[in-house]
Amino acid sequence: TFMEGQGIRLDADVEYACGFFSEEDELVACGGHAGAILKGFAVAEEARGCNMLGRLVSAVTAHQAQQGRTRLRVFTAPDKVQLFESSGFGLVACGTEAALLENFKGGVERFAGEARQRVLVQVPGADFSSAGAVVMNCNPFTRGHRSLVERAAGQSSLLYVFVVEEDRSVFPFDVRIRLVREGLADLANVAVLPSGPYMISQATFPSYFIKEQARAGEVCTDLDAVLFARRIAPALGIRRRFAGTEPSCAVTGAYNRIMASVLPAHGIEFVEFPRLEADGAPVSASAVRQLLAAAGPSAPGLDRLLSPCVLRWLSSTEAAGTLARLADKA
Repeated sequence: TFMEGQGIRLDADVEYACGFFSEEDELVACGGHAGAILKGFAVAEEARGCNMLGRLVSAVTAHQAQQGRTRLRVFTAPDKVQLFESSGFGLVACGTEAALLENFKGGVERFAGEARQRVLVQVPGADFSSAGAVVMNCNPFTRGHRSLVERAAGQSSLLYVFVVEEDRSVFPFDVRIRLVREGLADLANVAVLPSGPYMISQATFPSYFIKEQARAGEVCTDLDAVLFARRIAPALGIRRRFAGTEPSCAVTGAYNRIMASVLPAHGIEFVEFPRLEADGAPVSASAVRQLLAAAGPSAPGLDRLLSPCVLRWLSSTEAAGTLARLADKA
C-alpha cells in the first residue's frame, strides 16, 4: 500500500524487505531484494533529505552479506542513479528510462574475459576480427534456432551463441545449453556460452519503478540493447547481432524493432533473418511446448521442428520432470 502511494508497485519475487517507520508507526521508506538484485525502494516525500535510501541500501546489503552475496546489482530510473552511486554502486549502463548499477568494479570486463577463454576452448584459434552474436533462450532448441545460427555463422568470422542463463524456463538451463552445444557441434566457428548477468531478460527486470507498466518490456529492451552495444560488444569484438523475424509474438517483435534502432546507433549492425517454416508455419519453441504438453514426445510432427539431439533427450528418463511440468501447464 505504501509503495502504491508512491506511484510504484511491489514485485512478486521480493524475498526480503526492510523499512523505516515514523513515530506514528507509519512506513515512510522501504527497500529489499530478490536474489542479488536490489529492488522495491521507495521513500515518502516527508522523509527525503535524511539519507533514507543510503541507510536502506546499507541494511539490505548487510542482509545480503549474511546470505553470502556480496556482488549486488540494482536497476533504477536514470534520475536516481546519483543516489545509488553515493551508496557505493557504479553505473554499468543507462538507457532512456532505466539504468543498471553494481557494487563492484570490472564486472563486464571479467565477464568478457571469461567468455573469450571459453571461446578459445570451443574454437581453438578463433578469429575475433568480424564476430557476430545471437542471444537465444532455446526452451527448447529447435530447427529454427539451428537455421538462424547456420546463417549467422556464414556471415561471421566467429559467432557467439549466448543461451539465456536464468532458470525461469520449463527446460532447465543446464539442459538447454547442453542441447544447443550438441546441436551446433559441427559448426566450426560457433561458440555456445551462458548469457551471464549482463543480457537482461524481461523475466527478471524489476519494472516496479516504471510508471506505465505496459511499457516495461520496451524499457527493459532499450537498456539491454544499450548495455550490449556500449559494453559487451566492444569488449568481445562483436560487430553484428543476429535475430530471427518474429511474425507472431508481439513482445519479441518489439524487441527486434528496438535493437534495430539502438544497435546501429552504436556501430553494431543488426541483421534479421526470415524464420524457418515447417508445414507453412514458423518454427517456434512455444509451438513445440504446446505439442509436448498435449501429446508428449510422441506428438506427430516433432521431428520437423526439433533437432535429433533434442528428440533423443525427450525420450530419456532425464526428461520426465520437464515433460510432467509441461503436462501440468496444459
